[in-house]
Parts: sequence; C-alpha cells; structure tokens
Amino acid sequence: MKKNRIHNLMQLYILTLTQKMKNKIIISLLIIANILFAIYYLILIFNSQLTHYDDINFMWELKNGSIFDYVKEKYLFHSGRFVAYFINGLTFKSMIFTGVRWFIPVFFHILGIMLFWLTAKRVLTKVPKFLLFNTVLLFYFVYVLTIPDFAIINWYCAQGYYLLAPLLIYFIGLFFTPNSKFRNCLIMFCAFVLGGIHEIFTPIALFSLSVILLFYLSENDFRVTKLLKDKRFKILFFSGLLMLLAFALNFFAPGNWYRINLDGGGDFVTHLSVMGWLQGYFKAIGFYHYLVAFYLPYYLILMMLSAVIGKYFIPKKQYNYKKAILISFTIYIFCIILSVFPNVYLWGDIGLQRNYTHTTFFTMLLLAFWGFLLGCKFKNFKFEYLVSFGLLILCIINVVNIKQDSVSSHNFKKSVENRIEFLDSFKNQSIEQTIEIEPLIIPYTNDVKYNLFHLIRKSNNSRPVLYYYSDLPNQYYLNVLKRLYGYNFEIKLKSE
Repeated sequence: MKKNRIHNLMQLYILTLTQKMKNKIIISLLIIANILFAIYYLILIFNSQLTHYDDINFMWELKNGSIFDYVKEKYLFHSGRFVAYFINGLTFKSMIFTGVRWFIPVFFHILGIMLFWLTAKRVLTKVPKFLLFNTVLLFYFVYVLTIPDFAIINWYCAQGYYLLAPLLIYFIGLFFTPNSKFRNCLIMFCAFVLGGIHEIFTPIALFSLSVILLFYLSENDFRVTKLLKDKRFKILFFSGLLMLLAFALNFFAPGNWYRINLDGGGDFVTHLSVMGWLQGYFKAIGFYHYLVAFYLPYYLILMMLSAVIGKYFIPKKQYNYKKAILISFTIYIFCIILSVFPNVYLWGDIGLQRNYTHTTFFTMLLLAFWGFLLGCKFKNFKFEYLVSFGLLILCIINVVNIKQDSVSSHNFKKSVENRIEFLDSFKNQSIEQTIEIEPLIIPYTNDVKYNLFHLIRKSNNSRPVLYYYSDLPNQYYLNVLKRLYGYNFEIKLKSE
C-alpha cells in the first residue's frame, strides 16, 4: 500500500514536471516567434524609410564641418542639449563616412536592449536567463512598436529618445551593485549624460536620485548623521551634483533663450493662470493615458509574462504587496507629471508627442512590475495558459501588420526613389525654371485606435503613418533637399 502511494506520487510529480516543461517550451517558442516577426517588421520599415528633413539639414551641416563646430552652433543658437547633439554629430558623421544609414536605428535599438537586459539580469538572478532575455526582447519591441501617435522610427536625430528610459533604469540599477571604481565611473558617466541629453528628461533622473536617497535614509533609520557616514551616499551625492551641473549647462545655454526670443517667444511661452496650468496638467496626463489605453491588450500580455517570471522570486521575508503597488504607482505618477510639466508650462497643453517614448516605457514597466508581484503572490495560478493564448494572438497581429505595412512601405519607398531619380535627371543641366515634384505617397498604417474608431464609423479619426516625415510645401525642407543632393535649381511641390 505504501509502495503504491509512493509510486503514484512519483508519477504525479513526473507528469507535473513534464507539463511545466511543455508550458515553458510553448511560451519560449511563441516569444521567439513574436521577436522574429518584430525584427522582420523593423527591417521592413528601416529599408523603406525617407530621411527626415531635420536629418538632411544636420547631415548637410556636418558634411564639411566638425562635430565640435556643429555642437557649438547648436548650443549657441538652437538648444542646450550638448550631449544629444554630440551623439547626433557622431551619428551623422558615421553615416557620411560609410554611406550607410540603416545601421543607425539598429545600433540604438541594440544599445537600448542591452541596457535593459543588463539591469534585468542583475535584479532577477533566479529567473532562467533564456526566458528572461527573450522577455526583455519582447518587452522592448512592444515598447518601440506601441509608442502612441508618434512614429520617430526613421528620425535619425531623435533615436536617442529610445534610450532615455533604458539608460535611466540602468543608471538606477548601478547603485545597487557592489562598490568598485569601474561602477563609480559608470555612475558618473551616466549622470553626466542624463544631465546634458534632454532638459525635459533630466528632472525625472534627479527625482530618481531623490528616491534612492530616501531608500538609503530609511536603511539608516532616517538619521542624517548615519547617512553621511554611509559610503553609498558619497557616490550618490557627487553623481547628483554632476547631473545638476550638466543640467545647468543645458538649461542656461544661449541657444535656448535665442529660440525663445525669436518672434517674441510666441511659439514657446503661453502665459496661463494657476487654474489654467492645472487644467493643462490634467488634460496632458489624461490624453496620454487615453492613447495608452488602446495598447493595454499588448501590455497585459507582458504583464502575464511578468507574472510567470514572478513565480521564480522567493522573498526572504514577509512582503507587503499593497505597499509595493502604492509606492510604485506614486513614483510612476511623479514621473508622468515631470514628463508633461515642460510642455504644459510652455504651451498649456500636451505639447510635443516625442515625450511618449519614455512615458510609454514607464507605463509598461509599471504594469510589468505589477504582473511580477501577481506571480510572487499567486504562485499556483496558471498564468502560463493566459500567456500562451496572448502570445498566439500577438503572432497573428504581427503577421497582419507585416502583410499590410509591407505594401504601404514599398509604395512609399518607390515614391521616394522616383522623386530622387526625377530630380537627378536635371542635375547636370542648366535649368532656370522651377522644377515641380509630385507629393510623396503617404505611408499609412493601422493601429488599435484607428481600427476601433473606423469600426464604429467615427468621422474624426486621423489615420496613423509609418514614418514621421514632412512633405509640406515649405522652403526650408526644399532648401535642405537641394543642399544635400547638390541641386542647382529651384524645387516646389505640385500642390502649391
């Protein structure tokens, strides 16, 4: 009788173990399939893109000038983002030197993935590396492809926007690694970069340092005298000081005030009452989350995947999950408020949508963390089945997107090639009249919001595009086009 019971228990254990292995294999295969689809889709987009007119202008400036002169000119007359413009200088110089452009977004995305992977690997040590790495890849690709209403994928000078949040996460993670000279140098380097790369993002990085400071203080019984003796405080203090210095160099740059004073500053400063600013905050934050809501199905899949990862976490002591949710949500809200503050201050509204790059990352990270907590608390729940179903649906969506957007991107690419070929035919001729060019074919795409509104026949439903580009009949764009390709005749769009 006892032998039979042991035998039955052994059989049950083997069956359970076999089922778990099957679930892991299925989930891994579905994740890999989605990653391959995402890579193919991005290659498709990169291969068919048009260089944005800002990129054309910057490339022309760097064609015969040095990176130092380029950064200096921007710092004095355009913007104080000296780190961002130095990165741009390296980017465009490499494009000019090699004659190849597609590798730029590929490089930035690989760097973003590596920063996120290094942080995840350092924190989630108990999770199988294969599962964790594939989850990081899937997270990053979903992040890139669901940034709402702002397709900067072809805007070379804006590729750094994709790195802001991953770099900050990596920077924060460094403070919780063993102390070493190399680690301290990395912290100081990241602090300088985060301070000088973007004046809108630096306050979020400084806020993150204050959260770390609060954590250190709590570990020292909220006694300042004990905190000052803590060796970790020293590197935190000096990194914060360096970030503030870089931020000051950025914020007080002559170029910022030069642009603000152009045309009386009407395009940059909106004078509002306190109530007007408050309304602007609520509108900006509400509108962002309204856009994000349409992508929640994608994020919920990642949330369930994070729950699977959470099952591997064994807390050393009793964990207060409600407190963790409340603290993470509070930090998230502060990050969102800081993200919209500059736009609300300047325009009284949502302003530039390029901030969606890091806010989207923060939203996804919050939901992934909550999913992780779910997995920690409910270890016996079969999250694997929900994940498998969600990843299968995501595979189908990816196939549909590839099928639709491959046609759109191909037509757009052909339209760009025809324009350049047409203009090149006049290059060595003595042309006195203005050459008219056909408008480019608009590279439309589909997304959840557009499809839903189209289904309910909502009339005010702007269709999203694959690329952020300008084909407006303005002289600035046409002039930079002439400079880059060396045309000696005037150009205008037929729509004029």
